[in-house]
Amino acid sequence: MNRREALKKLGLTFGLVAAGPGFMAACASAEKPADGRYFFTDEQFDLLSSTVDVIIPKTTKYPSASEVGVPEYIDRYVGEVVSLEEQDKIKAYMDVLSKKSASTAVDELVKGALDLEPADQGKMWNQINSYTESVNSGTSGSLSDEAAIFALMYNLRSMTIGAYKNSRKVGEEILVYESVPGHQKGCVDLQETTGGLAWSL
Repeated sequence: MNRREALKKLGLTFGLVAAGPGFMAACASAEKPADGRYFFTDEQFDLLSSTVDVIIPKTTKYPSASEVGVPEYIDRYVGEVVSLEEQDKIKAYMDVLSKKSASTAVDELVKGALDLEPADQGKMWNQINSYTESVNSGTSGSLSDEAAIFALMYNLRSMTIGAYKNSRKVGEEILVYESVPGHQKGCVDLQETTGGLAWSL
């Protein structure tokens, strides 16, 4: 079983879906629920915000993930797009992260999960695959807190990067943006054309 299949069966695929500009625009314009959240509690939202800011921190040149609305996007995406079954699993993994963050700094948890050596990543994926196979066969299985956080971070990183690149501020002020594109040029050097920056969608 490959990683993507394992994550699908674990209900951790929310980060594997590309964040489209249309959805980002809808997030910015639509009214929020009365309590201000689509899925996460206030405590979980704060933890999510801290997490995405470790993945994409503020620099002198670029804003942090939370400054361009990434936590709000993830909150709405999980609340309105992800299936109820997957939502339950995401809550469980966020609970693990919340429990661990009481004794370990968020940046240590994020970096610890995302900076694993390839051999250690393989062990985590093997554990996830074994757990998935146990659940699918109807037998009881367990997943360590470390593996749960690893899988959650793997997906949050994917979603954070996608949402960040598709945010209005990054798309219009950081990436190369033309509201009305000119003529198409095929084989051009990106460094000469845009200074090495990607085109905004």
